[in-house]
Amino acid sequence: MNNYINLFYFFLITTFNFAYTQDCSKYISPRKVDINKSRLCPELMLYDLQQLKIKLDEIHPSLDYYITKAQFDSSYRVAVQKASRDLTIYEFSKVIADFLSSIKDSHTNYNPQNLLFYGDKRKGSLPFFLKKIAGKYYLETLYNDQSLQGYEILKIEKYTTDQLYHESLKFALGEGNSFQAKDEIATKGMALSLALMSDFKKTDSIRIQYVSNADTLIKKVKATSLKNLYLFNKGFLSKAINYFFDEQNTGVLQVFSFEPRNIKYFKKQVSTFFEEAKTRNCKDVIIDLRDNQGGYLRAQEYLMSYLNYKSQNNKIEYVYKRSEYDHFSSLSFRKKNQFRRNAERVYPNGKISEEYDFYMSENGSISKIIYESPPIDEIDKIYRGKCTLVLNGFSMSASVLFASWFKSADRGEIVGTPCLGSMNGTFGNSAKIRLPNSDFMIYISTLKFNPIQSKEVILESISPDKTINYTIEYLKNEIDPVYDFLGIQNKLNQSKNVLK
Repeated sequence: MNNYINLFYFFLITTFNFAYTQDCSKYISPRKVDINKSRLCPELMLYDLQQLKIKLDEIHPSLDYYITKAQFDSSYRVAVQKASRDLTIYEFSKVIADFLSSIKDSHTNYNPQNLLFYGDKRKGSLPFFLKKIAGKYYLETLYNDQSLQGYEILKIEKYTTDQLYHESLKFALGEGNSFQAKDEIATKGMALSLALMSDFKKTDSIRIQYVSNADTLIKKVKATSLKNLYLFNKGFLSKAINYFFDEQNTGVLQVFSFEPRNIKYFKKQVSTFFEEAKTRNCKDVIIDLRDNQGGYLRAQEYLMSYLNYKSQNNKIEYVYKRSEYDHFSSLSFRKKNQFRRNAERVYPNGKISEEYDFYMSENGSISKIIYESPPIDEIDKIYRGKCTLVLNGFSMSASVLFASWFKSADRGEIVGTPCLGSMNGTFGNSAKIRLPNSDFMIYISTLKFNPIQSKEVILESISPDKTINYTIEYLKNEIDPVYDFLGIQNKLNQSKNVLK
């Protein structure tokens, strides 16, 4: 039935609007087009929207988790209406992003970063990060130039910082009503928006308008390549685990990702940290999950086990939807055979038998399987002292699951800013699909992780017990406001055990 509805919209819009389209492309070559000038014909965009909706219905385990079906259908109709006339590639990318954001699932999204590599290879960028303080934007980092650090930035080339922010907001990840987290993400993405909207070259000089002593001044800085913008953002999201102990004997474990290259080494570092905390007789431990965008559940569960002094089994319900993109379909041929043999050997007993029943079900079938992560056997290794969890808007996915457990277990105080998710946990295991005409890469969730302790749908983010925000003084003096609040000296220059 859904396919008939999609076809109805497709033919209706193309019939009434085809006569009004002109100078649009019926085929694009991503490497040869200008995303702000090359226009797509409605029939191409409508077909992409149709295919996207079909894939969402086929793959996503719970499209109506945060919104109703009527709201989803309304968002689709709005997207169809917007695509009923020819649009530039960049304009169409915003239509796609807006439609996907209506689902309120951060793992189902469109990242416009791939648009950087459409068209002219000489195109430039200006990598930077800003902080929003009291509604104004202040420079945190600028590629190869820190002379304006801490200054209020008004404009970059012809775009005001407010314009760049609202453009970035269209693509920012969201989960439920995680408005403050989405604001943080949008602020970090403003350099990408500038690169997408502009046509300056990597050899050009870029004009930055800023405020100094109540005067409005202009500074010219040299642009760089798009590759450097990509690496600049990647550096911000670097995967690492690190720990240190300050002068007050407080242990700080910084987990920047739950997706290390070597899970055994990750576990060893976690274990070593808590062993040293015990040897030092630490009274306070800080778990810093800022900028941790998630990863393996077994990694966050391992960290959790060292704090679980009540020795409670942690239970999470996995909501699977059978499709050619689900976890079991994506296994290699060898692993599929191994899975089938192991399941058939013990069937109908064990958790693997529940997975096997799902694997053998028809496409579109939904299965809910509860998994438990027992506490560690070595009870003497568990840390029982005071613990504080640090979050920000980039704490997402597996970090949200960890924060949900931490709060429900009343394990300690949470400080920082709201994370990207609620006590309901998170979606995950995104599948990648490519839209046939625009060539956009889309991510669609294939799983929903429901912590058992959460019984109702909560839209609001997990909020800290104490919200800590940046000030201009913190920014100019390069002081971490959270560590300052906690009385911790961040000795990164002396830190050790960094895992890339």
